[in-house]
Amino acid sequence: MTGPMSAAAGRLAKNGCRVGMVTSAAVNNFPPLLFSTFQSEFSLSVGSAAFLASLNFLTQTAGALLANVPARLFGLRASMSGAHFIVFAGLAALAFFPSRFLSPPAGISAAIALCGLGAGAINVLANPIVEAVSGDRAALERSSIYSFYCWGFAAVALGTTTFFAFFGAGSWKTAALSWSVVPLLGCVIFAAAPISPRVSETPAGFAATIREKSFPLFLLLMFCAGAAEQSMAQWASLFAEKGLGVRKALGDVAGPSFFAALMGVSRYLHSRRGKESDLGKCLSRSALAAAAAYGLAAFAPLRTLSFLGCGLIGLFAGILWPGTLGLAAKNFPGGGAPMFAALVLAGNVGCAAGPAAVGLASAALGSAKTGIIAGAVFALVFAAAPVIGGRKKTWGPGPRAGKPAGRSGPRR
Repeated sequence: MTGPMSAAAGRLAKNGCRVGMVTSAAVNNFPPLLFSTFQSEFSLSVGSAAFLASLNFLTQTAGALLANVPARLFGLRASMSGAHFIVFAGLAALAFFPSRFLSPPAGISAAIALCGLGAGAINVLANPIVEAVSGDRAALERSSIYSFYCWGFAAVALGTTTFFAFFGAGSWKTAALSWSVVPLLGCVIFAAAPISPRVSETPAGFAATIREKSFPLFLLLMFCAGAAEQSMAQWASLFAEKGLGVRKALGDVAGPSFFAALMGVSRYLHSRRGKESDLGKCLSRSALAAAAAYGLAAFAPLRTLSFLGCGLIGLFAGILWPGTLGLAAKNFPGGGAPMFAALVLAGNVGCAAGPAAVGLASAALGSAKTGIIAGAVFALVFAAAPVIGGRKKTWGPGPRAGKPAGRSGPRR
């Protein structure tokens, strides 16, 4: 296409991005559900399981860093379709590689590495596509699209657990092949979705972006957004056990599903009722509310209130990640895919640092329940960073640096 996208083409591209978010949720949440099965079937050690979790994060980081290369060579449409196909291949390989490799852990690692590479690229490439197809509502539409990660999170936990309840954990290969249909659908959608050249960027635009004094602030915000979100997401099953006193099998479903559902609700409501002009204020208030919810989860005298705090963290921290990406896109409209790669990388580092901090705090305090308060620190830093950094004016809709000239498509 050489002109603005049609409404139908825009809807198709946005639906593809929604499928991409569900795909990312499957990559992050389905393989861990198989680790106990792998331990019994392939003698997978606890250390190997921990390595697989880290491998997923590392390969997603690599995928995010490399995503701009095929995007510039082949365009966003082909690159996004290809990223989905890589995840499809990884999930399908998960059903076959362990028994085909001489070392089953090596086969599992290869499959998870494929999934991570594709998912990392999807998370980066989805953002410039949203900018291209959403016009003046890009920041709000991003929240709607990212809500599908939450619905995917809950669907994977509930769907896989229900599937195993009916057919047994030994049917895990069928489950892996079933979830591989999701990225295959995304691959087909983007093979058919026309994408305007407006999503392309110039190297000069990104160079101007990283020279902006306020850009490091957005890297910090993304780090804190990822940490504030994942500090609870990775410990949600524990909170179901501690908060409601349920058995572990139920806690593994109830905690993550409750957290993810409220996080999805917050993103969806923000996309429908939010205002881009109020985005900065909304993010600051949400971060403060998330910090308060962490306090409730950690110190509430009643178990039900502690469990409620778990869900409220998802409700308030939910918009920090997509909201920061939207605000960055408004302030730096010329940054393009390389900018989103840098921001997602900072967020991924936060996703690893948050749960690690909670683990250290739990060990120091002698309680996994109160140790979760470490997550509040990241939320508080997020709320304070624009003021402390002296960049409060970036808490508006932009635009600021690096806007390339002569782009086609609707105005932002």
